Amino acid sequence: MAGFLGWFRPGEPGANVPAALACLRHHASFQTRVLAGDARAGAGVVYRENDPPEVFEDPARQLVVAILGAVLEHRPAGWHRFTAAELATLYLERGVRAVCGLDGFYQLLIWDGRAGRLHLLNDRVGTMPVQHAAVDGAAAFAPEAKALFRLLPLKPRMDFTGMVSFLNLGYPVGTCTLFEGVRLLAPAHRLTLDLHTGGRELERTWVQRFEPDKRLGLRAAVDLLYEAVLVAHRAPLGREGECTQIALTGGYDSRLVLAVLHRLGRLPAEALTWGATDAVPNSDVTVARELAGLAGVPHRFLRYSAERVPANAREWVMVSELASDNAGFFAAGPRFLEEAGVPGGAIYLGEHVIGPGGAPRTVDEAIETATLVPARHSLATIEHILTPEGRARVGGILWRELDAIANACPSHRPKDVQDHLFLHCDAFRWLFAPAFYKEPIYTVRRPLFLGPIMDVVGRLPEAYRVDKRVLVALLQQHLPEFAGPKPAAADSLVDWEHDSRLVEDFHAFLEGYTRQEALTSLPWDGTLAPDSARELIGAFFAEQPRPLDRQAGSARLWADWRRRLMGVPALGAALRWVQPALRNWKSPRARGAGRPFKLIWRLALLRLLQQCIESGAFDSAGTVPGGKRTESCFAALTVTTARESRGD
Repeated sequence: MAGFLGWFRPGEPGANVPAALACLRHHASFQTRVLAGDARAGAGVVYRENDPPEVFEDPARQLVVAILGAVLEHRPAGWHRFTAAELATLYLERGVRAVCGLDGFYQLLIWDGRAGRLHLLNDRVGTMPVQHAAVDGAAAFAPEAKALFRLLPLKPRMDFTGMVSFLNLGYPVGTCTLFEGVRLLAPAHRLTLDLHTGGRELERTWVQRFEPDKRLGLRAAVDLLYEAVLVAHRAPLGREGECTQIALTGGYDSRLVLAVLHRLGRLPAEALTWGATDAVPNSDVTVARELAGLAGVPHRFLRYSAERVPANAREWVMVSELASDNAGFFAAGPRFLEEAGVPGGAIYLGEHVIGPGGAPRTVDEAIETATLVPARHSLATIEHILTPEGRARVGGILWRELDAIANACPSHRPKDVQDHLFLHCDAFRWLFAPAFYKEPIYTVRRPLFLGPIMDVVGRLPEAYRVDKRVLVALLQQHLPEFAGPKPAAADSLVDWEHDSRLVEDFHAFLEGYTRQEALTSLPWDGTLAPDSARELIGAFFAEQPRPLDRQAGSARLWADWRRRLMGVPALGAALRWVQPALRNWKSPRARGAGRPFKLIWRLALLRLLQQCIESGAFDSAGTVPGGKRTESCFAALTVTTARESRGD
């Protein structure tokens, strides 16, 4: 995966830098460079050939500044995209805090050999993953944990907190990972390694402020947001002449991105929608096709199915390190778009940041809405397979992490906390997780997460941030041709509940990885009730599944009504009391989170991850995806310094 690496490992043998770089090259087009230092302390980078880093070097000052992505600032005259040389000047004149908290989507690395410091800064929302660890006086960071196991004297072991949060949420919570001792760098943070001692320093660089302006009427709010959206889509995120696509659904967020690109005359070359079928009326596919037609953009549907999961599972577990349980990613595999002939440029995404979710009454309800986990508990299916003591322990661990995220919000208003949780859980851990249409293979454009929009969202009154109310009004007032098609209410994705029992290879995959001996090999630490787990899994596979009702669109109708009624004060207050029950009743996402399939799927993935760990696949003595021994892969790698690569 593209990103920077940094390490401090004194003594012999030092960090295995060639091995760390090699294990991150998931595609033949990936390149690697050592930017500074040696096996004791240094920095390097892995990048896609069409999206290289910008590197500035000042040998006299022992300074290297490197950028992956775009570091931006919106000024009165418009956007400014910083060069590495400009950031080096800022750093030398005013220190590291002068380059903290800037807008854009990036990783920024600063090697200061004279000061003995290595700084890594990520963007405000954490779009590019950075994992870090320290052990026995050594410390390192890298885009993936597998590189840390080559840079440090650290062995991969599954982390208990990461495991129980993955079972509940489908991703590790907060900054946890599924590897013991490895953490993910939180959004808007600076990580500094002391190159003399190996010490680590973490500092937050930006926080989204929620300061609702109650004087703001809906029309004024819409106009303010529209101007911010236009500004964001003019941001110089890419390179001149690059080929772009857009991942288009039948919802509101990606249609907003398409509509604004159309308004600005910056249309992508193609609109892409994927799923199991394109024959369902009023689904993502049919609505996206209509929207693409309105913009004059060619539309293409890409099909995947449950049959491909067993063949793709091990490779995707190794590549993604189970950053999420999204079954579609396993059905597609990492090269899905490449195999379909999609050029390796950049892909626009429209992801929900403008008014997600309802209007919670309490902070606990805000956490429930954002995570779908019952207050102070685990999901019911998980509690079913745990001992009584295990239920209390697992629920306590999960909610301690969730409380920490909620408490980091600068506001204590439940709706503000909910939006903060969507950003730090749903976006940071779910939307930004690796996939076939983003990292590690494709560069992504996410204009809706840029500063001008985030600033306006923080000013919006609460009622305008319910169920995308202000976003829908924006489309209706300023981009009416794209507001016309109704949002998708039918399902065109894989019917996982059905296929998990009737697609033979997929069924065998799930059963094999959830057998008793497979489950008990996970690090439950005495919390598992094996008989209860066997009972739940057996009952699931014995049940005769019914095909998904693909036209069950009442959840969308409920969201539409809630959006309208929240603007009426008395009705809006009443809705706060009934919406938790309606959410659990009407929301397919909420209902699906607690179904046995989700648990069985996540258990199977965890067992496969554990199997990879036990076989040595995540450390330098194991294998890499495709079956090659890592020693031969690393032996073939030529590592060059930044100076050598320039021919100096």
